[in-house]
Amino acid sequence: MAKVGGSSDSWVIDSGATSHMAASKEGFESLDEPITDDVVLANGIKTKCAGKGMCRVQCAGPDGSANIMTLNNTLFVPDLETNLFSVRSATKSGATIVFDEAGCRISKGEKIVAVGKVSGGLYSLQLTHNASLAQSAGHSENCQHAWHRRFGHRDPEAVGELEKKNLATGIKIVHCGVKAVCECCLECKFARLPFPKRSEKKTKQPLDLVHTDLCGPMNTPTPGGCRYFMAITDDFTRFSVVYFLRRKSEATAFIKQYVQEMKTSFGRPPKIIRSDQGGEFQNQALATFCRQEGIQQQFSTSHTPQQNGVAERKNRSLVEMGRCLLRDAKMPNKYWAEAINTACYLQNMLPSSAVSKTPFEMWTSKKPDVNHLRLFGSQAYVWIPKEKRSKLDPKSMKMTFVGYSQQHKGLAPSRIIHFGKKSRNSGEKYHFSIKNLHRHGLGPP
Repeated sequence: MAKVGGSSDSWVIDSGATSHMAASKEGFESLDEPITDDVVLANGIKTKCAGKGMCRVQCAGPDGSANIMTLNNTLFVPDLETNLFSVRSATKSGATIVFDEAGCRISKGEKIVAVGKVSGGLYSLQLTHNASLAQSAGHSENCQHAWHRRFGHRDPEAVGELEKKNLATGIKIVHCGVKAVCECCLECKFARLPFPKRSEKKTKQPLDLVHTDLCGPMNTPTPGGCRYFMAITDDFTRFSVVYFLRRKSEATAFIKQYVQEMKTSFGRPPKIIRSDQGGEFQNQALATFCRQEGIQQQFSTSHTPQQNGVAERKNRSLVEMGRCLLRDAKMPNKYWAEAINTACYLQNMLPSSAVSKTPFEMWTSKKPDVNHLRLFGSQAYVWIPKEKRSKLDPKSMKMTFVGYSQQHKGLAPSRIIHFGKKSRNSGEKYHFSIKNLHRHGLGPP
């Protein structure tokens, strides 16, 4: 068959062709061009086959949906004016083709993968790029699609209820038989698919993946001038470390510090650091450092905080607990860093739904000892060494308990402050032991 009219984009369904034939290279996924066999067309004329390969054709199903049909062993015949879909080759590959006066249906198993329409006495595959034209031609004045548009692209089921339940007069819906998705609704009502409530955990050991995010700026700076904090959470253990920053640009330095601490503790750096695309994380200095350490930087998609959900939730829980600690202790907001640091310390010792044990035990292989915990904001009577006082001076100083220090050894590794002292230091310079600790008016903790 040759010179049948049409174009190189159309596919004529031919019951006499022994192989699929394509007139253009454009549709081939793969093509072996050295093959130059003779091809005898329906009118007896011989022509040359310039190659053989695999084609993919985007066909329209009966509902207008797109289906990709793979045509193996398709011959490339440049002399053809249209492509030929071989019924014999299709049935050999397991397809079933049913013809009637209106067209034909091509099925694979129970599914109809393509349909053909009669045009000029020939059956042609219905392709998706012209399916919309055929659908438009099939619409009637009172079809479901017309009423859908008249009602401002309202849900077709809601429009249909007007007629079914006799809720309005003057409406009569005549189904045109065309099943198609409204492109206008797709463009204007498109919504992002919901994220899974819980993603599958794939890490197998600590430092396979760590999550980090920056929170701030806070309205009130700390006595040390900090306005931001950055939490880094290990995915496998959910153990967190928090750092306090004066400026966002300090994030790179603290990430480097964290990596060095991990190398000291575990002998290896994190494999992956996941963050958002903020400039504090996506910069040349940090990228160079990560390449040198063999660390993969992983960024969440813009405007998609859900992809960095572990870090986002950690920051939120730290802020919420810190806010409660400050309010319960009736302390000024400028001590938010002490409250956030205490919240991080406590949450590492509390159960997490993401792990079977506490983050502290998962991280250290030891159960946490909580005997030293005291109320945040309690009054602390701190013993003063004799080197720091004279004979008649008091032997203790009344101060305020504001958290825990992991850098000092003692019965209760605590941080204390004296509200009367104008100092940026939060009390760790006093190497004192806490002798008594209580909240005024509440009794012993």
